[in-house]
Amino acid sequence: MKVIRNYAAQSIALLLLNGAVFAAPQASTDNPPESISKKCLAQSGDDKQKFKQCLEQRFEIITVIGKRALPVSIGLTGKYVLDRDFISDSAKGNGNITDMLSNLPGVQTSESALNVSQQAEIRSQLISVSGAEPWQTGFFFDGASNNSLLDPDASNLSVAAINDVQGHPQSFFINQALVGEVTLYESNVPAKFGQFSGGVVDVKPRSYFQSPIFRLNYRTSRSEFNKYTLIDERNYNDANDGSQDESNIELPRAPSFAKETLSLMGKVTPFENHELIMSLSRTTSLIDQISLQKLIETERESISSSIQYQIKNTLFDEIRFHASYSPYTGQHIITDVLNSELTNEGGGASFVVNTKEAFESFDWRSRFSYSFSENSRSAPNIYRPWYRAAGKSWGIDVNDVPFSIEGGYGNIEKNQNIIRFDNDFNLDPMSFLRGNLLLDLGVSLEQAELSRNRTQTGLIYNSPFRDANLNCREQLVDCIEQSYVTALAIFVQQFGGQIDFSDPVQIAAYRDNLLTRGQFFRYRRVYPVEDIDVSKQLIAVYSDGRLEYERVRINLGARIEYDSIFENINISPRFSIGFDPFADNDYLLSLGFNRYYASGPLTYLIREQQRPYLTQYRALSKGDVGDWLVSTQAQRFSYDYNDLATPYNDEISLGWQQSAFGGIFSLKTVHRKQKDQVTRGETKLVDGITIISQDNLGYGEYERYTASYNIAFKNHAVWFHVSHTDNKSSASSYDESVQNIPEDELVILRAGNAQSNISRLISQQDLSLRNLDYSRPINANLSVQSDWSEHFSTNLNISYVGNYDAAVYTGLLQEIDRDIRICGKCEIDSFLYPLYIEVQRPAITLLNLAAQYNLALGKHNVGIGLEINNLLDARTFSVTSGQTGLEVGRSFWLEVSYEL
Repeated sequence: MKVIRNYAAQSIALLLLNGAVFAAPQASTDNPPESISKKCLAQSGDDKQKFKQCLEQRFEIITVIGKRALPVSIGLTGKYVLDRDFISDSAKGNGNITDMLSNLPGVQTSESALNVSQQAEIRSQLISVSGAEPWQTGFFFDGASNNSLLDPDASNLSVAAINDVQGHPQSFFINQALVGEVTLYESNVPAKFGQFSGGVVDVKPRSYFQSPIFRLNYRTSRSEFNKYTLIDERNYNDANDGSQDESNIELPRAPSFAKETLSLMGKVTPFENHELIMSLSRTTSLIDQISLQKLIETERESISSSIQYQIKNTLFDEIRFHASYSPYTGQHIITDVLNSELTNEGGGASFVVNTKEAFESFDWRSRFSYSFSENSRSAPNIYRPWYRAAGKSWGIDVNDVPFSIEGGYGNIEKNQNIIRFDNDFNLDPMSFLRGNLLLDLGVSLEQAELSRNRTQTGLIYNSPFRDANLNCREQLVDCIEQSYVTALAIFVQQFGGQIDFSDPVQIAAYRDNLLTRGQFFRYRRVYPVEDIDVSKQLIAVYSDGRLEYERVRINLGARIEYDSIFENINISPRFSIGFDPFADNDYLLSLGFNRYYASGPLTYLIREQQRPYLTQYRALSKGDVGDWLVSTQAQRFSYDYNDLATPYNDEISLGWQQSAFGGIFSLKTVHRKQKDQVTRGETKLVDGITIISQDNLGYGEYERYTASYNIAFKNHAVWFHVSHTDNKSSASSYDESVQNIPEDELVILRAGNAQSNISRLISQQDLSLRNLDYSRPINANLSVQSDWSEHFSTNLNISYVGNYDAAVYTGLLQEIDRDIRICGKCEIDSFLYPLYIEVQRPAITLLNLAAQYNLALGKHNVGIGLEINNLLDARTFSVTSGQTGLEVGRSFWLEVSYEL
């Protein structure tokens, strides 16, 4: 039986090498060639000629002059496959694999993707699939989960979050140099995938045949290559109390950075049936940032490495060991904050053992994986937002009340360890209900452990207060006394013993004599040291069945999961049916009904164990600054995530695909209802601590309508799609009181623009929900890949995004009055919060071009590449009303490579 199986693989390989391009309509192209070969084996027995004829019938093989393959084919699953050739010919940017998915239907990038600050960054882009939040996407690398459980929703936070670390949905970033194939599932996702409620990104490493004997590649993008446009829409304050007017304030300068990627890969066959593949990619970015009108150099580094060792025909038909090490380090500053240097450590390592064994009636595949990742921060542990005044005058003079801020939010260490064991059983084709049935069964076991440590006490100050007659009583860390160049008693003598503050001349003289302006903080939050460990267990079994008739195709699957976070047993049906009216594989009408259960983030368990921050205050009595006292009236908060249902999405999809003019035309609509979403619930007071319970009252809806056309002809491939999307989420708490929300989770949302007076407090969670409603209604994309000769190829991409609303961070703090009871007699009624504004993003059209030239010199191949983003130098509208900043115009990547 194994001999016949080997012949099947050889036959498929020969068909592919002879120009079989699965770009035209095919029969059941949802099944991989190996699965289809099983059907032909069942029909042909040991007759090799019948086996080959069966293959030719199963695929409509089009022999073409070129070698272009399209990412889409006629089938039931909503998937797009980017093979190695597609990836190699595409624009790569930073090289992160998710960056290449932004042009596919159902995928949207983050609000900040086009910001000038992101151009120098090297982190993988955040993507939303089918209306879900970025962390609700399932990421897999070589079959093992690459999802971060270290509060992945923290990716929405700034790099300087108060009590958390800016996170990312992926445990570590995967450079395209390591990748052989990427499959994106945006609807009708097979049951083998679970723990997601958006889509799935399944990344496979390069195989031995996809890897060169040796390849060295160098890429670079530098700020001096690029064009920037200054946009200034802020209103500056009038000069007073030593502050600068607009003419003395330096506007942002063009960014200064140098990004470089060096990739090295190769393969060798040390022994018969042994294969070794090695890949290494290192991306760095040196960034000169302007902060407080000074140039400060910061650095980012991302390493992506992989070693695979494969042995065939030993204890197993195939066993493959795969080790990957991919750390990330980011050195940052908080813009316009003094002494705010911080370092983020992320990424991690994984080890995977894959085995394959063919038996008489089924194939068995097993996978054991271990992964470690971290998401930690090192930063100053004291944060002080002084009023901008003499003695504390380094701040930028903008906003209603300008501030001079210093410090940071302290060290936080977060680590994740995951052990996972998967087994898949692929049964040979069988007759069932007069059709051909292929059945896959599988089981997964997972143990995840997470730790969070705050290694030093954090002090976050707020509510500064100015007074000319302060006595700090040696509390000089958070208090400054008023002082003068010339003693005040002597200074006033030149004005007759008293200053007339209605006289501009005397005011100016008094200001010039002021050395330090007296002020102190009346309020602070104290974040205690923490050491928390939590764990999660997951058990899942699945079944994927594919039943085919002459005109009908049915995918029927189910997944059963137990997740110890929610402690529920969840059953996810996956069903889709297709009708081919003429049984010629040129047309397919499909309908799908599916359910996807979300993952239970370990963050829930972490929050339950976190120690509440302490609120402290102090009063001013006859000019004397008092000692810090712990408020017994201010709320202290904890969380309760018990008795929750598992959030899930119900999906209905309807599609039509047909062969048209040698390509594939399709119409598709996807509707999802998000149910049992976790939201903030009721509160109760227990032993002086406000317990915030969570409930499942959140809900949402997503719908998308997509039309697309894809065609490959000769040396060219063209794919086009246009989509209309609509996202709605529950907003029951948008207008509710923020009385029972921790202070470090509040922000100010201002309507209209940064000069508007219509502003209100909102929780960070509600802001995230609101931004889900800000979907891009219209998206369109046209891509053309062309081989103009044996040596020269291009990739042209035109993208369009219609106008939409968004809430964006201004980078500023705003002072707002609040009626918070801190103590019985003290008067603390004003606090500072991050300021967000509601804006409308105008429609934008961007044109990007990538070109490659390769020259073969015997066994050697030398290549050069050029990528031009925003070729027409169009506005991106990333700078909005009330802000000042730079927008990225035309930008470049250069590439050189050598391959043996």
